[in-house]
Parts: sequence; C-alpha cells; structure tokens
Amino acid sequence: MSLEVSAAYVGLRGVSGVLSVATLAVLARAFGPEGYAEVALAVGGALLAAAVVFGPLRGALARFSDAGGRDRAALANLFYRGAVSVVVPGLAASVFWIEYAGLILAAVALATMQGAFDYAVQAAASAFEPRRVGLLYLSRSATAISGAVVVMLVGAPAEVAVGWLALSAGFSVVAFGRAAFAHGWTSLAAFAGEQQKRLLDFAMPLAVVGVLVFSSQWADRAVVGATLGAARFGAYVAVADLTQQLIAMLFSGIGAAWYPRLVKAAGEANAAEVQRLFGRYVELLWLLMIPAVVGLAAVAPHLAGVLFGPQYLTEDGLWVVLLVLGAGFAGMKSFLLDLPMFLRRQ
Repeated sequence: MSLEVSAAYVGLRGVSGVLSVATLAVLARAFGPEGYAEVALAVGGALLAAAVVFGPLRGALARFSDAGGRDRAALANLFYRGAVSVVVPGLAASVFWIEYAGLILAAVALATMQGAFDYAVQAAASAFEPRRVGLLYLSRSATAISGAVVVMLVGAPAEVAVGWLALSAGFSVVAFGRAAFAHGWTSLAAFAGEQQKRLLDFAMPLAVVGVLVFSSQWADRAVVGATLGAARFGAYVAVADLTQQLIAMLFSGIGAAWYPRLVKAAGEANAAEVQRLFGRYVELLWLLMIPAVVGLAAVAPHLAGVLFGPQYLTEDGLWVVLLVLGAGFAGMKSFLLDLPMFLRRQ
C-alpha cells in the first residue's frame, strides 16, 4: 500500500467521520432527547438485524475471499437470501403493527442497506482498494448529512430520518460498491456442499457473537430507558453514539490499513510476517488510541453539550466519561484481542 494511497484513504475516512458526527448532531438537535429516542430504537433494531444476519457473511468474506471468486459468489448469494430473511418478516411486522408501519419499514430498509454497505466495504478492503473504501464512507456520510439538514428544516418525522440513513447507505453501494454484488442470484445447489459447510461453520458462531455483543452494548441503554424514561434514554443514546462513532472511526482507520496485509500473510502461512505485522499494528494502537481515548474522555462532556445542546447533559458528567472508556475497551477487544483468533479461523 503506497504512501499516496494510504494518505488518500485516511483523508477520505477522516472527512467522512466528521460528516457522520455532524449528521448525528443535526438529528439530535432536530428531534430533541425524546424524539431522538424513537430514532435510536429504530436504528438499534436495524443494526441488530444487520449484525446478526449480514455481519457473519462479512466476516466470512474477510476470511475466505478467494482469488477464483467461488467463495465470493457463494457469499453474495447467501447475502441475497439473508436480505429476504430480513425484508419478509419486516413487511409482516409492518402489517401487524400498522401504527408503526412507517418506522418498521424504514428500519428494515436501513438493516438491509447497512448490511450491503458493510459488505461492500469489506469486499473493497479484501481487494486492497483503500480509495474505494474511503469513497464508500465519504459518499454515505455526505448524503446522510444533507438529508439530516433537510429533516431538521422541514420537521420530518422519525421514519423519514431513518429512511434517509438507509438511502444514504444504498446510494454509496450503488455508486462505489457494486463490485461486491457482481454475482447474480444463483441456486445454492450450484455451490459445493463442502464449500457451503466451510463458510457456514465459520459464519454461524459469529451470528451468536453478534447477538451477544449487541446485547452487551444495549444493556445499559435498556436500563436507562426503563428507569429514567424516553427523554433521558434519548440523551444517553445520543452521547453513547457520539463516543462510539469517534472511537470506532479511529480504530477502523488503523485496522483497515493493516488488516488486509495480516489476512494475506496468514493465508500464505507466513508466520514470521504475521508476527511482524501484528507487532507493528499493536504498537500503533497503543501509541495512538490510548492518548485519543484519554483525551476524548476529558473533553467529551463539554463536546456533547456543544454538539447536541445542554438538554442532552446532566450536572454529573461522569457517565459521559464512562461511555468513552467503555467504547475504548470495546474497540480494543474488537480490533486487538479478537484479531488473533479471527486469523486462526477460531
């Protein structure tokens, strides 16, 4: 990966990260804490479906992206079936709960488009195309912030905001991520049973992990909502989303620069190169992420007040600091502690 390409990727990823934070701030101000709670619940449901259904396929793509394209074709077709498994129950739920039909349909669209976006990003990363990864993030963020501004100006309801987030992800996939879905719908019988078993044996445990991770991330939010009401829940989720976005942006930027090379070395059974790359990767994480997390913990209470307004904070800002530290530990787990097991297909 040349210095020019790395710089282009970091620049694109940085700009898209700033736009994502701006989108969050605009929506938080547009709806207020109580209204934002409704948006957060729909987005949370969508992200749960995306993590459980599409996350394992993205993980399998990262691990088994073969040069011949057979695994890519099989995974793309599993993705299409996964999309059907999300859309059909979503349509049924919208008919059963007709009063929430708009929000349910928007959440279904977001789950599917977010899954497609993450899958397209992984396909580009596996193909060593950091510019394409950066453009995917940038186009989504630019489209999302424009829609958020419109939502704020016209006073659109929550389902419009969630639907626009889905549209933003879908637009970026169409513009820069179509290559991930170049394989058309094919009968699964066309793929060898051993191949499907290898992919699913790796992917299925990740679905369980996805449920557990989501549950752990939302456990505190559920307690806040149940005990303090919708307004405090909305404020809590907004600040939690802010800290997670900022820290995840930093972790994923470092990870995207190193992970494809680690996978390539592991696939070639080059243990010495894996160890060398992993050692450099760990050093970079320690040097950059610890100061970043500590610094964000120090300024987060004031930053959240500036971005969202005083109604999103309480007199005690300690909970904001704890959210930052929690996001930092979660990032270390996902981008550092889980990585050796993932490379060993465990």
